[in-house]
Amino acid sequence: MKCTNCGCEIPKGKLYCPECGTEVQLVPDFTTVSMERQQLLKEQAELERRMRRRAEAEARRNRVRPAVAMARLFMILLISAGLTFLMVFYIRQHAWSNFGYQNKHAREEFEGGNYAMALTYCDRALALRPDSAECGVFKAKILLQMDNPSGAESVLREVVRKNPASLEACEELLQLLLEREDYDGVSEVVRATDFQSIKAAYSKYLSDPPTFSLVSGNTYPAGTKLKMYCKEGTIYYTTDGTTPSEQSGIYRSPVVLEKGIARINAVCMNQFGVKSKVVKAIYTIE
Repeated sequence: MKCTNCGCEIPKGKLYCPECGTEVQLVPDFTTVSMERQQLLKEQAELERRMRRRAEAEARRNRVRPAVAMARLFMILLISAGLTFLMVFYIRQHAWSNFGYQNKHAREEFEGGNYAMALTYCDRALALRPDSAECGVFKAKILLQMDNPSGAESVLREVVRKNPASLEACEELLQLLLEREDYDGVSEVVRATDFQSIKAAYSKYLSDPPTFSLVSGNTYPAGTKLKMYCKEGTIYYTTDGTTPSEQSGIYRSPVVLEKGIARINAVCMNQFGVKSKVVKAIYTIE
């Protein structure tokens, strides 16, 4: 045992240090050992607590990691879905606002016999370009395939009105009218068009108004004969100012004018039943 004061070795059985005379303290030695053991146990307990807390923290992290991973995966999927939606939305908006896209799909559906869908695409194209004569004519063709000739005629008339320079629209309208034997309609279109080729090709459907041998508004003696002329067709006339029809008198020979006021109205009708404009004349007969 060593002296607690000077550190000198104290012989066994001595109660005082031979060097400094300090009394040997036996009880404190045991107290120091006990305290060291307690400190060791305390440190061991603290170490166990730390290890336990670390294990618990690791366990919590292990429980949280899958949830975090799932949340991250959900966010990635959500962002991906959002980007996909925006892309599809942009493509659809671009397609809806693209005349070429709508027109192309209209023709593809038409070729496939899907006339209802072709009409849908065609209407979308016309909404983008209302004055497109080509698209308007194509819509009329779709309507004809859908057994809607009156609808096709309306479309073609509108196209011709908006685009008088569209030869295709004019020809398609005339062909449709001829198939329906609407010769009055043919005559109307031919007279309105500026295409000389159309006028020449469909001239037989026109009916020129008759001409009179006497000048309207003049005075003539009783018994004067009025002659009427027409290139071809039949002349119908009245002498009372009413509008002539097929039930009116047919001009075959000069009309003898009697004393009074003569109101002559005449019209020429060709072989297709197309009537000309009504020609009117008033004569004073003395």
